[in-house]
Amino acid sequence: MSDVDDEQMLYMAQTLSAAVTDLKIKAESESNPCDFLSVSIGMATIMPQENDLISDLYKQADKALYHAKRNGRNCISFNGNVIKKQ
Repeated sequence: MSDVDDEQMLYMAQTLSAAVTDLKIKAESESNPCDFLSVSIGMATIMPQENDLISDLYKQADKALYHAKRNGRNCISFNGNVIKKQ
């Protein structure tokens, strides 16, 4: 999404997270500290270079996702920061 800046990406991720939570789908897992289904999101951006592979971007996003998961449920990891929904 070359025409979207970091602030817009974060806004879209927060909107998606809120939309899932707002569905009020009951969480079935006893280990889930939330009453309802939520999502963790990992985001990554790059300025494409000639030798870049799309798999490198996927690896960065995957790393960000696991960073979010390690920091609790219902949060977003972006640029090394974790944003938790209030």
